Amino acid sequence: MKFNEFKSAIESLSKHYEVTDFVESLAMVRYKHKPVLKVSEVDQFIFISELTNSLPFSHQAYMLAAEYAVTPIDERHEEKKYYLALKKSFPNVFIGADGNIMKCLLFESPRRFQVTQNEIDQLNESFSFDLNDIKLAVGGDVDHE
Repeated sequence: MKFNEFKSAIESLSKHYEVTDFVESLAMVRYKHKPVLKVSEVDQFIFISELTNSLPFSHQAYMLAAEYAVTPIDERHEEKKYYLALKKSFPNVFIGADGNIMKCLLFESPRRFQVTQNEIDQLNESFSFDLNDIKLAVGGDVDHE
């Protein structure tokens, strides 16, 4: 289970539940601003429950925390995405809207894409780009030179 899925599921139980990411290496679940669940972001299978049966949806919150706790640490968060700008055209290279790299189109002008570091590495391995021809930015538009 990804962190965003966990957060969304917990917070959909009641407007009084909130999830805070990485408080002392824990995903913290609060009910009316009081901590009720803590899931380790460092060790798999570790979570602490201070839930009581008097809290609404406590069983569902507990089960969601247990599911999140068994998820391997490296699978809990989305891979960071970068905006990639190719500063010049490359023959037979196209990066799809979903980020998948395909060999099919010839670029006529510089293009912008959002990709993960793994996809950048794959692109570089497949096409041996000069990294000076690639410009990266996190969370924003990339200006072409």
